[in-house]
Amino acid sequence: MADKVLVVDDEPDILDLVELTLLSEGFDVVSATNGAEALAAAAREIPDLVLLDVSMPDLDGFEVMQALRDDPATARIPVIMLTARAQISDKLRGLSSGADDYITKPFEPADVVARVTAALGASRENGTSEPVSGPLEQWSGEIEELARHLETAAQIQLGFMPDE
Repeated sequence: MADKVLVVDDEPDILDLVELTLLSEGFDVVSATNGAEALAAAAREIPDLVLLDVSMPDLDGFEVMQALRDDPATARIPVIMLTARAQISDKLRGLSSGADDYITKPFEPADVVARVTAALGASRENGTSEPVSGPLEQWSGEIEELARHLETAAQIQLGFMPDE
């Protein structure tokens, strides 16, 4: 039986690309275009993994992640964030909120397949998903401060670059 992946994105082109990529690799795919649809599909389908966009109307990906983690039926489903938000603070927020991985757009379809496969493999090895949020929660303050310092350093570095 093929692994079932719930793909959530409000951009139809991205949704189609990811869906076709996963289908071509033998995955069963369920799709949703917003947070409410995602939660309903997760409860109904109990997927093996969720690929979740962050920037969506109404419920964003972080809110969906929290709802998935709060529900005992979906709490241990591996979740990979797939988003255009590439700032280190967004990545750390995604991982600390319970995401198992974080992929930024634009992405290579082969990378998505590799990460989905790896997350599913880790989930099977553990008997269930063990989100990285547990270890990160104890460091959340330090991580957020480090992220602010890194963003400041990046802005300073950009200031030294010549204008094109």
